[in-house]
This record gives sequence, C-alpha cells and structure tokens, in this order.
Amino acid sequence: MGRPAKNKVTISERLVAEIAALIRGGRLRPGDRLPSEYELMKRFGVGRSSVREALKGLSFSGILESRPKRGTIVVSGLDSRLADTLAAAVAYWEIRDLYEIRMLLEGEAAALAAVNAVPEDVSQIQRCHESLVKVVTAGESHFKANSRFHISIAKASRNGALVTCIGAIVGSYRSAREQINQLESVPRNDIADHQAILTAIRRRRPHRARQLMQTHLKETILRLKEPEIGLKMAPSGKRHRSNSRGKKTVVPTRIRARSLPKARISQRRHEAIPSMSPR
Repeated sequence: MGRPAKNKVTISERLVAEIAALIRGGRLRPGDRLPSEYELMKRFGVGRSSVREALKGLSFSGILESRPKRGTIVVSGLDSRLADTLAAAVAYWEIRDLYEIRMLLEGEAAALAAVNAVPEDVSQIQRCHESLVKVVTAGESHFKANSRFHISIAKASRNGALVTCIGAIVGSYRSAREQINQLESVPRNDIADHQAILTAIRRRRPHRARQLMQTHLKETILRLKEPEIGLKMAPSGKRHRSNSRGKKTVVPTRIRARSLPKARISQRRHEAIPSMSPR
C-alpha cells in the first residue's frame, strides 16, 4: 500500500531543508549541479515523488533551476533569514524523531524496570527523582538530573542494549531541551510525571509504567513548535507575492507537515516554545 499523500508532503518539506542545508554550508554553490534524482533518493532514503516535490519547491523559490543537458543547477544562495529558518526546521525534525524513538525505547524500559528492578534499582531511581526535585526547587537547570532519572530506569530494566541506546539519545540535544525547560509548567510537570512513573515501577505495574513514560515523552513533543518554512511545496493552489522589484511571482500555497496523533492530555500542558535555532 502506498504512503499517504500527507506524509509525502512532510518528507518533501524535510528534504527541502536538507538540500538547503547543503547550500547554506557551502557544499553546493551557485553554478553547481545537484546529484541526480536517483542519487538524492539513495542519499536521503526517500521516494522519487518526494525528491521531485522538493526540487519543485526550491525551483519555485528561485534557488534551483532545471537546465537542458545539465540537470538541476543551483542558481542562487540562501539569504540569512531563510537559511536560519531551514536550519531550525532540520533541528525540529531531528528532535522530534529522537523523541519518537525515546517513546518506543523508554516505554519498554519502564515496563521492564517494573518487572526486573531489584530494591536497590528502585532506590536509585528514587534518589535521582529527589535530586531533580532539589534542583528544580532551587531554580536551577534540571537537564542533568532529568537525564540521570531516565537512565536509572533504563538500568533498572536490566537490558544492556536499552541502557546504551537511551544513554546515547538522552544526552544528545541539551540546547533544545533547555529551551523546553524554560516553560514555567515543565519542571513541575516533570516532577509529577516522574513520581507517577516511579510509583508504577515500585508497584510492579509494567503496562502502567509504559503508558506513563510514553505519555510523558509525547507531551514534550507537543510543546515543540514547528518552524514555518518559507518555501512553498505544491502547485495545487497558487497565490501571488511581490518580489523586491515589485514584480509578481507565483508561488504555491504552503502545505503543512503532518502532526502527531492527539494525546489525551489536559489543555494546560499544550504549550509551545519559540522555533529552535541550533547553536
């Protein structure tokens, strides 16, 4: 069965940002020829229709141009504002991908911890939780304390592969996580969520522990605000925009990327942070 069109658009927008990042980083310069469609498909692991949609979006924006016998050529660089927006978009997708993986891995780790943890494991998770409460109460960053809590649960699962994978992921995006932590409700919600997860593990309730951990991580994804990409992806609906010389150019209307499944959580926790720009 083919992939839904809505997901194809998401992949196309993401590919736009990836190609633009190559231009921004100087790996592709005005006058350079882009790799073939097949090479782009292989490099980014996407289908031909997604590649064509992305190239079309960049061509509409005047960044690429298709020329006979030469293929697709870079004809313009990126202005700094667009480059920053696209870089933020790549960062957003990377962070969201990581959190989706965390939901799978850490949900299972929490369930296994509820089954396999010995008393000392539970005591260690408790100590990590108390350390998090302490730094939050002091008004300090709780990134490290939060990471230690999640890793302690992975260790309590008694699965070495989970410990290695979760340890590598949890510490890999501090800048973005620190921005999320600036929301007033995040530290206290983390404390409440962690306490509930700890209680489920202590009471040997694996299904409950898995559910609580996955919901906890999903809510973090929902706090992220997807950057608005200035490039327009599809020619189905068109509008006019004046350029710097007063001439009208036709650009396709923007198609939004897919959203995550709605979580059944309270509205007070549906907060968003400003678009992220990687440091």
